[in-house]
Amino acid sequence: MPTREDEIKMTIAEMREYLAGLKKEHPYILGLLLHGSRLNENKTPGENSDVDSVFILEEGNPTDSDSEAGRRLVEEIVAFTEKHKTASGFAVGANDFYTVSEFLAELKSREIPKNLRGKLIWGSNPAAFKYIGGVLNQLPEDEVNEFLKKEFASPEMAAFKKEIAAKQRL
Repeated sequence: MPTREDEIKMTIAEMREYLAGLKKEHPYILGLLLHGSRLNENKTPGENSDVDSVFILEEGNPTDSDSEAGRRLVEEIVAFTEKHKTASGFAVGANDFYTVSEFLAELKSREIPKNLRGKLIWGSNPAAFKYIGGVLNQLPEDEVNEFLKKEFASPEMAAFKKEIAAKQRL
């Protein structure tokens, strides 16, 4: 029986293969930020749990689903994820879409999104995420992951999460 650590490694390896296939149809996708229960050592994902993913796109791609071009791009990616599962049969959840600059701006933002998505979801557990894919902001994958861990575990992020929690109780 595989350990939870082995399951996480397998999920990451399968998602690398998945990303390679995804890039064949959508070469503007640089990488994926994997997060959620499939990456969390302290959780056992449900049988039907998907692999939560944030899509990082090259600059110049529309990600605003309120625009026609952005909606079309998001729908194309979601159609791919709905049609293709990982090698183990996991669905892939397309949770958010960012260009590199939008993603980096979201990391630094302390604005509470109206839909309570964004980093409130994928940055909530610094130990349960992994960036895979191409160079991001001139950093190789391992350095991107170190940078993100520091950002997600920073005192500023902790204060931001407390502020969110306080507003949600009101």
